[in-house]
Amino acid sequence: MSAAKFDEPYLLFDNERDAPSRQQQPLMEVRSWRVLKSTSGQLHLVTFRDCDGDRGVVRLTSAVVSIDRATRTVMTSSGRQYVLLVPPEAAAFERQLLWAGAARLGLLGPTDVSDWSWGQMRDD
Repeated sequence: MSAAKFDEPYLLFDNERDAPSRQQQPLMEVRSWRVLKSTSGQLHLVTFRDCDGDRGVVRLTSAVVSIDRATRTVMTSSGRQYVLLVPPEAAAFERQLLWAGAARLGLLGPTDVSDWSWGQMRDD
């Protein structure tokens, strides 16, 4: 592998840790996200948040257990809820970041079902 040039973007995943407890953070509002379907058929939400300069947090949720179409709220098996404020992430770099983060966190070979999921939540 060759070293990146100074003007090329690169990813470095560090400081891997668990999310705060559900009691500390029961509801998350999400602006950068994708829904990935694992090879076992479970849906997972992967999010990018707290972007500050050249840093941010990628989170891969536990399995999705329900989606409230009216409020666009995803509930996971941990009991945490994620409100999807905007359509799925469309920017190429951010999508790659979400996919790389999901793989780093153990979700290998998923299918992206974000656009289908969002379409199910749309009113029109």
